[in-house]
Amino acid sequence: METNRIIGFILIALGVLLALIGISWGLTEMGSGRLESSGFLLLMFLLLPISVMFGGVGFYLLRRTGKEMQDMVEVKRQKKILSALQAQGRLSLSEAALEVNGTLEQIRQDIYDLVGKGLFTGYIDWDAGILYSRQAREMRAGGVCPNCGAEVELAGKGVIKCPYCGTEIFL
Repeated sequence: METNRIIGFILIALGVLLALIGISWGLTEMGSGRLESSGFLLLMFLLLPISVMFGGVGFYLLRRTGKEMQDMVEVKRQKKILSALQAQGRLSLSEAALEVNGTLEQIRQDIYDLVGKGLFTGYIDWDAGILYSRQAREMRAGGVCPNCGAEVELAGKGVIKCPYCGTEIFL
């Protein structure tokens, strides 16, 4: 990842340097009378696209590396949440936010992302703000809310929700 970033900077610098050298050489040669303006235009027509290509590829590598770094931060944050939850069996959302130095909204989004990836099965009591780790088969077998004991309903793909207390169970 760091290598791509370095290569990106090098390609951008190479593109700028190539353009500057070509322009300064062409202007110097035109000033001395060894190059006509049509030759200078031809030089720019050939040189500038190559310079732009180097810069464009370098910029692309920098952006892609930035996105990869951002994704890695998200993965590390989600891994910390799962590790803390597996170690404790239950984890308050505020403790999870402190653990990963994030906001409650980030924790909420991370939980839904982990559910979507199939990495988390358990339930969250949103009212109490507690995340519980449970096996999916335990939730299916019971058919009742682990928080209040009421019968749960299917709320969406992989989500069961208690209509009484609002607890969401992720399968």
